[in-house]
Parts: sequence; structure tokens; C-alpha cells
Amino acid sequence: MMVLEKFIEGIANQDLPLLESLLHEDMLFVQETTLETKEEWMKDTKQQFNNGMLDATKMEVTKKFETKDMGALEVTMKKDRHLITFSNVFLYKDNKIYRHLINVVTDNLTE
Repeated sequence: MMVLEKFIEGIANQDLPLLESLLHEDMLFVQETTLETKEEWMKDTKQQFNNGMLDATKMEVTKKFETKDMGALEVTMKKDRHLITFSNVFLYKDNKIYRHLINVVTDNLTE
């Protein structure tokens, strides 16, 4: 199983040990103006699992792409009459996630 599938499994199952095993020791996470180390990302992810902010049952993986050196994942979620799209890019080093970048776009639902 490639890194991206393992990451999706870790998020879906809220499996913190699995997620941590996928992260390079020098991993950096970037979203907007936020920059986190591996340790900070793990702490925030645990909090988001605990408070329900990161709930895979409310998200749908709409696109995914992976090579041996990188992966990309698009996830959508409907919330309060909005469609929220999370574009994730992963750069690998030593077959682990070395850089993780996220961009979030919110659109109004027309339904």
C-alpha cells in the first residue's frame, strides 16, 4: 500500500500511531499562514479528532494521485449550505511525508 492510501486509512480510522509512522522526522505542514512541525501537527490532529472537527465520515475523497515521490488528494465536505474543498499535496522523502500543504476553498451550494 502506498503512502497516500495509508494516510487516508489513518484519517478515516483516527489512527494516530499509523499517521505518525507515515511522517518524516523533519515533516512540515503548511495551511494558509500556519506552519507546523510533525509534533505540532500530531497534537492538532489529535485535538481535531477529539473535538469532531476532523471527521472522515463527513468527508468524501473526490480525487487522488500518487507517484513514488509525491501524492495529491482532494476531499470535499458539505457544511452549512457550503461545499468545502480541501486540496492536499504531499511531498515524500525516504518514503514518508516530508511536506504536507493544504488549500481550502469554500463555495456556496446551489441546491
